Amino acid sequence: MNDNFDIAFTRGILSTQWLAHQIGLDKEGNPDFQKIIDALADYTSPNNVIRQTLMGNVPAMLMAPINDCVADGGHVNDAFYELSSKQMVDFFLKHIKYFSMILGNTGVDDLTNKDARAALHAAKADLTDRIVGEWGIPHNKFQQRDDAKGVPVDVTTGSTNITDTEWAVSPIW
Repeated sequence: MNDNFDIAFTRGILSTQWLAHQIGLDKEGNPDFQKIIDALADYTSPNNVIRQTLMGNVPAMLMAPINDCVADGGHVNDAFYELSSKQMVDFFLKHIKYFSMILGNTGVDDLTNKDARAALHAAKADLTDRIVGEWGIPHNKFQQRDDAKGVPVDVTTGSTNITDTEWAVSPIW
């Protein structure tokens, strides 16, 4: 784009012939939606055309602030509402010293974030739980990166939650 802005978009799941051909039919003759779910979760396969097509450049953009910190010694302050993407949870666990995170809850039971929250706490991540009651949701979605001197240098924000299925259906950051 330019020196000031980078933009990422997902393609979204649309009822297209291309996607219909990719997923095929299940045993009952219905679209095999499990293939989409499995493809979205499988971030390690370099030939995963469904995931690559639907996710676009979003994962790379979300990882960029921490990757920049690995290179320059900076730090990222994250605040997220939903965090269940295995790719991002694994990424955060691998780069634990480069971020501080506020993670909201996704309802009273917090099912969406439960596994990620437990893994980050077990790894001793700098994690603050932002738990609100039935009256609302903590809808934060941003990353703010400081350079090695603690000077803020960029911000990443958008409308998508960090879940495998949401990445595939919403424009982001």
